[in-house]
This record gives sequence, structure tokens and C-alpha cells, in this order.
Amino acid sequence: MKVLFAPAAQYEHLAQVEYYEGQQSGLGTRYLSEMSAAIALIAESPVRFPVVRIPNFRRFVLQDFPYSIVFRVKEEFVEIIAIAGHRREPGYWSRR
Repeated sequence: MKVLFAPAAQYEHLAQVEYYEGQQSGLGTRYLSEMSAAIALIAESPVRFPVVRIPNFRRFVLQDFPYSIVFRVKEEFVEIIAIAGHRREPGYWSRR
């Protein structure tokens, strides 16, 4: 299934790449690699991930970075709503 980023989620994602690469050379690349693998798993079978908010918001928790990918399944694609930091206000993305 096709996976698309909402504009705010795309901004969060790119900001994290920049932040991690600024912290240590190559760390942004590691983040991108984990994100790519996560997105591939989401695209393969999006409904296997738990619903975290009704009606249809689901979450994939990254292993090596303190973020979750919050997404919803639409008829023709998966929409990534947020790259939610675990230290941010919970559910801040629900207004999107």
C-alpha cells in the first residue's frame, strides 16, 4: 500500500534527520534507515498495528529512536500524521 506524509509529519521527519545528523555524523542516516524499514512494514500490513485513538489512528514505535509513527489507513493509501516524540505532549497530533 502506498504511504504518504501529511505536511506536518514531513516537517517533523526532516527536522529529526537534520537534528540527528547535527548531533553525530551518520546518525541521521541511521534514523532514515530505521524510518524506511518502519514505513515498509506499515505499507505491507498497516492494520496489524494497534489503534491508539479512535477512529483509525495507529502507531508504530521505533526501536532505536524515541519516536512513534502515527498513521491512519485510508482506502487507497496510508497517511502518516505525525512523527511523535515520546517526550512531547501526548496526542498533540490529534488536532491534525
